[in-house]
Amino acid sequence: MQNRVWLFTFLVLCGGLKLAAQADPCRERTIPVSVYTARDEFVKNLGPADFQSSIDGKPIRLTASTLETAPRRIVLLLDISSSMKEKVRWCLPFVKDVIACTSSSIALMTFTKGIQDSVDFDRPRTDLTLETEKLSDINWSAQKGLRRTALEDALLSAVGMLKTPRLGDAICLISDTGENASEAHQPLVEARLLATGVRVYMFIPQESWELSGRWELAGPPVPNLASATGGGVLRFAPGVERWTALYGGVLGSRTSALTTNDKDVIMETARNLDREVKWFYTLRVVLPEPLSKPHTWNLAVVDAAGKARKDLHLDYPHKLAACDGK
Repeated sequence: MQNRVWLFTFLVLCGGLKLAAQADPCRERTIPVSVYTARDEFVKNLGPADFQSSIDGKPIRLTASTLETAPRRIVLLLDISSSMKEKVRWCLPFVKDVIACTSSSIALMTFTKGIQDSVDFDRPRTDLTLETEKLSDINWSAQKGLRRTALEDALLSAVGMLKTPRLGDAICLISDTGENASEAHQPLVEARLLATGVRVYMFIPQESWELSGRWELAGPPVPNLASATGGGVLRFAPGVERWTALYGGVLGSRTSALTTNDKDVIMETARNLDREVKWFYTLRVVLPEPLSKPHTWNLAVVDAAGKARKDLHLDYPHKLAACDGK
C-alpha cells in the first residue's frame, strides 16, 4: 500500500512538472527572421546560439531556429485612388512580374475608398493575368472624379483575405501611401498585423528623385508598418539612371516613361520579394514576461565573442504583439 502511495505521489509530481513545462503562448513566440550579407546573399546555417536578443534591457531566451524555404501566400494590394493616377501604370509591371516569377500563392486586391476588385488565392493564375491586363488597358491619367484612399481599411481587408494567417504570409502594398478615408486607425491595423504575424512589404511609386537602399525600415507612419511587421519598403521612380546592388535601391528622375533599366529593376525587385517572403528562419524565443501592449525589441547575429555582427542585415518584426495572459 505504501508503495502505491509513493507511486501516486510521483505521478502527480510528474504531471505537475509537465503542466509547468507546457508552452506559455504569451511568452513563447515564433518569429520570422531573414539574414543577409552586404552583398545581399542569404546567410544559412544559423542556430539559436548565433542570435542575441533583448527587450527593455532584459535578455530573451532563444531556443530554436529552423530555415524555411517553402512557397507562402502573398496578397498584392494595389492602390488605384486619384493620387496614384499614372503611377498605377508604373506599378502594373511589378504586379505582373511578381505573378510571373513567384511560386507562392498570389491574391490580388485593388482599392480606393473600398475594395474595388479582387482575385482570391483559389482562382487560377490566368485570372490574375487577365485582371492585370484589364487594369493595363485603362487610361489612368484621364480618369475623372475623386477616388479617395482608405489604405488602413484595405490592409485589414487583405488580412481578411488570408482567412487564417500562417507564419510567413505577406501583404505587398503597392501605393503612394496616401490616406484620407479609412475608418480604421493605424494602431488597430498594426495590432491586427502583429497578432496574425503577417508581414507587410511596400512598393511605393514616386515622382521625385529618391535614393533608396534595400527594403528599408524607416519612413512616415504607414511605411513604419513594414518595419513593425518584418517586411520592407521600396521607393521607385521611373527614369532610373542607377540602381544600387542592395536589393532594389533606386535613383529616379521625374520622367514618367519606364526605361529598359526600370523594367530590369522592377523584375529584379519582384524576384527579391519572392525570395524574401519564402526564405527565412523561424526563431523560437521565450520572453522574460508577457506583454500588455505591442513592444519593440532587439535582435542581432553575434560572433563567437558575443559581439553583434555589423556586416549582416536582419529583417524581422521590430514589434512584438501584445499578450498579457488575461
